Amino acid sequence: MTLNGNLGSMDHRGVSSKHVWGRLMSLQIQRVTNSSELGEIANLEQLTWNAIVVGEWDNKLIDVMERKLPQEAEPSTIYSGPARLIVTPKRSQVYSHETLRVRVLTAGDVRSPTLHWRPLGSGPFQSKPLTHIARGVYTVSLNPHKDDFEYYVEAGTSEGEILFPATAPKICRSVIVLRSD
Repeated sequence: MTLNGNLGSMDHRGVSSKHVWGRLMSLQIQRVTNSSELGEIANLEQLTWNAIVVGEWDNKLIDVMERKLPQEAEPSTIYSGPARLIVTPKRSQVYSHETLRVRVLTAGDVRSPTLHWRPLGSGPFQSKPLTHIARGVYTVSLNPHKDDFEYYVEAGTSEGEILFPATAPKICRSVIVLRSD
């Protein structure tokens, strides 16, 4: 696109494209299920966004307009999708001497995530609050188990509770314990 013509409409398209980009990133976050997919988002932001949109479009626009772009031209840094719990890694087996470490990434308005576990298929659940690491990252460790067990993560939101997996507590994440002797 050439920079000749109506700068007002160019300014509007620049702001509009940044809102579309923000929505695209929210949709990307909604589909994340593991750490590799988080890497895809980082790649999009660092390479695509910075190199193409900011690097080419914004610099040309600033040169022509002879002023900084308005604040509304920046994409939002606030996630606008539904609240999410992203559990990594999704281990299905551990050794009997091994501590299970679970990391939970949260998106949206998520409060007080808690891990619940019990022997596979029966008994009351025990609970353990997750430890906040940074921003939306939490972690929890379960001591070694001798027998198979199941777990789920629960957290509060402004709209009620969210669960991982979504079928919990009826159907939870199963972990098979392998003997290490």
